[in-house]
Amino acid sequence: MAVSFNVDFKNNLANLRYDDRRVVNSSVFTKVNFLAEQKSQDELKALSQNIDKLSKQNNIKTSQSSEFAQKIYFKDQISGQFMSLGMSDENINKLKTHFGYDDFYENKDGSLILTGNAEAYVGGWFADIAYKRGFLEADNNKDGYLDDNELDKTKSLYFDYGDYKFGKPRQVTDFISKGMVRYRELKYGDNRNERFAKHSIEEELDRTLQKDSNNDGLLSFSEAMNRQQRLAYLKESLSNKPDWGNFINGKSLKEETKKVEEATNAKVKAFASGFDKLSDGEKKLVLDVFPNILNEIKLAKEQVAQKEKIVALHMAQAMENAQDVLSTSAQQEVKTIDLKLAQELEKETKKPINEDFIKAVKSNIASNITLDIVA
Repeated sequence: MAVSFNVDFKNNLANLRYDDRRVVNSSVFTKVNFLAEQKSQDELKALSQNIDKLSKQNNIKTSQSSEFAQKIYFKDQISGQFMSLGMSDENINKLKTHFGYDDFYENKDGSLILTGNAEAYVGGWFADIAYKRGFLEADNNKDGYLDDNELDKTKSLYFDYGDYKFGKPRQVTDFISKGMVRYRELKYGDNRNERFAKHSIEEELDRTLQKDSNNDGLLSFSEAMNRQQRLAYLKESLSNKPDWGNFINGKSLKEETKKVEEATNAKVKAFASGFDKLSDGEKKLVLDVFPNILNEIKLAKEQVAQKEKIVALHMAQAMENAQDVLSTSAQQEVKTIDLKLAQELEKETKKPINEDFIKAVKSNIASNITLDIVA
């Protein structure tokens, strides 16, 4: 049921009944999926000698000054650069417990280099925050700290939409969630107490890792906010911003939903056939709704190429193994033939036959030269 523009949302929300069962497990953010690369101890040891220098070669700042004592390194597979940032001890221990200690290499200074699944996981969430949520693009002066105006440009907002039930005229009694809006510009929301976004990539990454309680790379609505927080935000939104009700449940939501659906169809087409195959209108639409789609397509192609490379390597190894088997079998067959030939010659000459003599016989047979055997 669409919200009427003259509904009074400001009053009588204390007893608002909130049914969010349909969206409580819906994802609000998802990490970018990367293939895990497990480095050997020798590779990590060699990398350790230059990792700090390598991480300083990129121009990506994740904070102005870290609040965490523990430093980690990992490779950002979007930019191809090594990243260095701080992380809480709580998250370090959480990741070690889940992924295992082999995915963490400790440098002499106590910092950690991530590898394998831990690196792919942390790097995937970094990519979500930096690129999909747009923290890097929104940081105008590239100082690692996003002020409120810069944060407003990030795609950090999420909320549920649905239907209202009414009691007395102009008074809402129930809100029934029907779906989620994700990755919307924060300017449409209220980031009070940093409920949606921290002021740096480093802080937001640490919080996201902490909230992803089961380490599945999907941040659900219930993980991002508990029920009390969700209900409080809904009431605040309706009380303080009457237009918000229209945005999430009136005509503008229908327009927004249609736009997202059309953009999603265009995105699927771009991944299947290529971005250049879209019409000008489709390109404009998909870039507006999914501003990082070109990076996503590039990443997808790189992942496919990497998978094909791995498959090719496996096939080459299988062929090499097969050749080894055939070669071994052929050598054994030659030895059997040589043995039979030696036995026949020994019968004829009544003398022991050595390997060199066998080679000479075979060479002459191959050249159609008759060899006279001297008794």
